[in-house]
Formats: sequence, structure tokens, C-alpha cells
Amino acid sequence: MMKVVSSLISSAAFEWVVAVLIVLSAANVGAGLSCPAWEGASFVVDAVVSVLFCAEMLLRVAAGGKGWYRFFQNGWNVFDFIVVVLSALPFMGSGVITLRLFRLFKLGRLFSAHAQMRHIINALMASIVPSLGVCLLLLLLMYVYSVLGVELFRGNDPARFGDLGAALITLGGLLTFEGWQEIFGTAYYGSHIIPSTAPIPCGPAPQAFGWQAVLYFFSYMVLGGFIILNLFVGIVVANLNALSRE
Repeated sequence: MMKVVSSLISSAAFEWVVAVLIVLSAANVGAGLSCPAWEGASFVVDAVVSVLFCAEMLLRVAAGGKGWYRFFQNGWNVFDFIVVVLSALPFMGSGVITLRLFRLFKLGRLFSAHAQMRHIINALMASIVPSLGVCLLLLLLMYVYSVLGVELFRGNDPARFGDLGAALITLGGLLTFEGWQEIFGTAYYGSHIIPSTAPIPCGPAPQAFGWQAVLYFFSYMVLGGFIILNLFVGIVVANLNALSRE
């Protein structure tokens, strides 16, 4: 019997059925939120999918026979087990909001259903610890430039550089290169020429900083936006290559 169960769960047809169930669960969640008329049927479909997921998990555990505990020695198996259990728990209660939230856990099976996706997630997990040093370096850079920005631009643009907190938020946004032209223009030409769109349109002491603004903003974006953030990419790519070699 164990051989039959083991051959069943390792077959391509079984994997396809699981993949279809995962896609069906994802589509059902979206349909239930987008179409109010489908909401009642959505819970029925979700309940059926949860039961099938539980049956699949029992088969995977049972396939190990007396060594069933080895199933939990694999991290992805533990992840799948937690997702299935959490997504099934709300059906034992009556909280509708909790039920809707836990239905989203089924989408987590997408991460473990595809080998390449598991490979990418493993690389990301392996990159967490090496990335901590890069995070500290980025925070140090942001802190230094925030203090400098408050000293330079407080009177010209208090909405963005009025205090350390506002400066940190501004510099964090600059790392995405979103709206940097306006922030840079307010400092380069002065808030009396290009007023800030923030709550305080013009600072109490407008001033055009010229080359100082150029040096400040472009050095920060090169160091933070290009060099340091690309270190994260380098760490992830290095871990992807290492996992591929393994």
C-alpha cells in the first residue's frame, strides 16, 4: 500500500492535479472579492479545495510509512503543512473575516509547487544574513545624509528636511528615484522659485543652493540608489549561482 501511495504522489498527474487546485484556489479568492454574486459559492469551492489539500497532505505523510516523520525534515514540506493547516482552521469557527484572511494562505502553495520558484525563494532566504551588513551600510548612509540635509535645507524646505525623521523619509523615497526632480529643483533653485508640494509650500528662509544641491543629491543617489542597492542584487545572484552549482 505504501508503494502505491508513494508512486501516486510522485507521479506527474498528481503534481498537475495539485497545481490545478492551487490555481483554482487563487482564482476563487479573486472571484469572491470581485463578484459579490459568487461570494457564497466561493466559500463552498474554498472548503472543497481545503479538504482536497488536507487529503493530499495526509497522502504525502502516509507515503513515508514508519518513517513518516521524515516528511517534516524537509523545509518545503513543513511550509506546505503549515499552509494547509492554517487555511483549514477557519472552517472550524464562525469568523467570516478570519476565514477570508486565512484563505490567502492557500496561495502560498504556489511557492512550493514549482521547482524554479522554490530555487528562487531558497536563494532569497540564503541572502538574508549576508544582506544585513548591506542594510546597516545603507542605514548609516541615510543617517549621515539626513543630518547633512537638515543642516542645509531646513530653512528652504522644512516639509522634507525640517527634522531628522522627515529627512529620513525623503531620502528613503529618493532611493526609488520617484519625484527626485522636484525635490532636487526645490533645493537647487530655492523654494521661492519651485515651491514644495508638501504641506509647507515655501520655507521660512528660501535659498538656492546650486552646486551644493547637485553634489548632495547626486552623490547620495549614486551611492545609495546605484551602488549599495545593487549589492543586494549581487548577493542574491551569487546565492542563485551557488545553489545552481549545488
